[in-house]
Amino acid sequence: MAILLGALEQSNSYPVSAIRDVVVFPRTENVLVFGRKKSLMAIDEALKKDKKIVLLMQKNPSQDDPKATELYQIGILATIEKTVVGEKGEVNALVKGIEKIKVLEFTKEI
Repeated sequence: MAILLGALEQSNSYPVSAIRDVVVFPRTENVLVFGRKKSLMAIDEALKKDKKIVLLMQKNPSQDDPKATELYQIGILATIEKTVVGEKGEVNALVKGIEKIKVLEFTKEI
């Protein structure tokens, strides 16, 4: 979970997933594959609430389990439009970027 500051200067808390090798922009749709445990937990949490998730790029794409300090603070708030579970348990998610955000603090580390 992260507390973030968006374009509207409203402070909210959303689940966070680290992404690598892809950039999501506001008002664009992307299909992303989530397979890491932390990412799957963030997807589940977002789907239980309002389907919103914060996507943050990893500073080192080869890192398999990045900590909060290993993620950029600037990211994208996105809506999960649709999910499909793959054969190996990975989740293919259609996400739509909402707005660029800055994370103010992480409220918990999984």
